[in-house]
Amino acid sequence: MDPADVFYRTLIKQQQAISVFAESFRDKDIKDVVDILYYGSPGRTLLVTGVGKSGNIAAKMASTLTSTGTPAHYLCPLEALHGGLGVCKWGDIMLILSKSGETKEILDMLPYLEEQEITIISITCNRDSTLARASRKIICYESDECCGTGFIPTTSTTVALAIGDALAMSLMFKDKFTIEQFARFHPGGSLGQIVRDSIGEVEFGK
Repeated sequence: MDPADVFYRTLIKQQQAISVFAESFRDKDIKDVVDILYYGSPGRTLLVTGVGKSGNIAAKMASTLTSTGTPAHYLCPLEALHGGLGVCKWGDIMLILSKSGETKEILDMLPYLEEQEITIISITCNRDSTLARASRKIICYESDECCGTGFIPTTSTTVALAIGDALAMSLMFKDKFTIEQFARFHPGGSLGQIVRDSIGEVEFGK
């Protein structure tokens, strides 16, 4: 097998993993998650967290959600355990990414989250994990990493990223988020200019 074969097989494997997840979830489960994210904490910021590669995906999720009408903040678990938990308020919602559901930094946060009655929604590959048991809702998916060793996050992070995008699009639809609103959130950059040019200039704040 040459590098081109590995490249192709990696793409196909990740494509198949997303397809398997898309065919396996139940409509009601996703509807419940979207409803919790939409109605659960009015006027609050959704917290999103994860460690390592999952943390990178969590940060991207928070960014996409924020730019599409669902204010979200990425909370680094390490920073959280050293004072960052002060951003959490009673009754907040936290979206937690952890493939194993047993990540130490995440588990160390759970007692505080329980004390503050934070609603946890987990995105994990382990339905029987400590994190899953602490969650109000679980988005569970299977992951067979592309690396051959089964250790390097590849397929797992790709599926998690796709789940985050799908949640953002679902919330956009529920909120009737418009392209004009998107343009107001992007007063700078080439993307913002392209969007504004496509609909006519949008005055920020109106």
